[in-house]
Amino acid sequence: MWWPKLLIYGNYGGPGWSGGEFVYDPKLVDWSVPPIDDMDALFKQHDFEVQNHIPKPHSRLSRDLCETVIPKKLWPKLYRYAAIGIFWAIGKVFNC
Repeated sequence: MWWPKLLIYGNYGGPGWSGGEFVYDPKLVDWSVPPIDDMDALFKQHDFEVQNHIPKPHSRLSRDLCETVIPKKLWPKLYRYAAIGIFWAIGKVFNC
């Protein structure tokens, strides 16, 4: 699977991107790969929650990005805003 680099962040942020590589089977994620920063750690937690069917992982990620990562910088990366928008929309559409 090929995605533009814009849609990938660190080792866990991006569609199908987990453990620093594209993973087609969530059971094959290499959880020993460390996140590169606080935001990537949130993406790692999100991936884990999705894989283990924990309720509302997208809503939790959006909230955590807003509350913990974004306030750290005045002009955070565009990816953060895009991720929040995407997960907010998913939550509204799929009620998760």
